[in-house]
Amino acid sequence: MIEIIGAEGEVKNAEFFLEKIKSFSEENNVEIAVLDAEMVLGKEHLISAAQHALKAFERKKSFSNNLATEILVYASCERQIKNAIEKMGVKDGCKKVAVVIIDKSEGKCGYEKLLSVLHIRRNDSVLENDVNILKDFGVTENEINAAHNPRDLILERIALLDVRK
Repeated sequence: MIEIIGAEGEVKNAEFFLEKIKSFSEENNVEIAVLDAEMVLGKEHLISAAQHALKAFERKKSFSNNLATEILVYASCERQIKNAIEKMGVKDGCKKVAVVIIDKSEGKCGYEKLLSVLHIRRNDSVLENDVNILKDFGVTENEINAAHNPRDLILERIALLDVRK
């Protein structure tokens, strides 16, 4: 099961924040990817990234040996992990985060507990950003203007990552 959550709250120390996520993930048998929500174009963006990451792992054709990192790679549309982290990774001072939870047991992981542990509050509206951020993903102004639904262009870029492997 894939769950997507938007949240607000300042990340004062990204390294400590990510360590808390890692501990929570291990304790609850879930995979958790956390991204900078300022670079997200809706839940569909992250669902597609998670689905592509899961398929890459199934086919043993992943960029990374860690599912959370693989989700970050697909969401960022970057082939290099370093570039993916620079583009969409959570950094000190980040105030809006996107959380992707993959529940391996097909149960409920209790995201409320995760949010409490991280001292952030749910706000899915942080996942809805202006289509102009598509330019950060290599989409041109002409492509944005020509698209019936510009938000679909991020899904196209995610799919193209598989082609460019």
